[in-house]
Amino acid sequence: AHVDRFPKDGTKGRPEKVIEDIITHISTDFTEVFKEFWSRESIYGFGDSQLKSLYDKVMQ
Repeated sequence: AHVDRFPKDGTKGRPEKVIEDIITHISTDFTEVFKEFWSRESIYGFGDSQLKSLYDKVMQ
């Protein structure tokens, strides 16, 4: 999972891609994004502040 967070080719990492997918297909509301991210990617163990930072980056 850690390797997927930081791809060497300069593309977005897996967490950012998953957040984009959730925003596109489910909801832009952070609470909903957080719940869905946890159901899909709990392996990362991100807390709300960690995920919020990624969410804000994706939403820009």
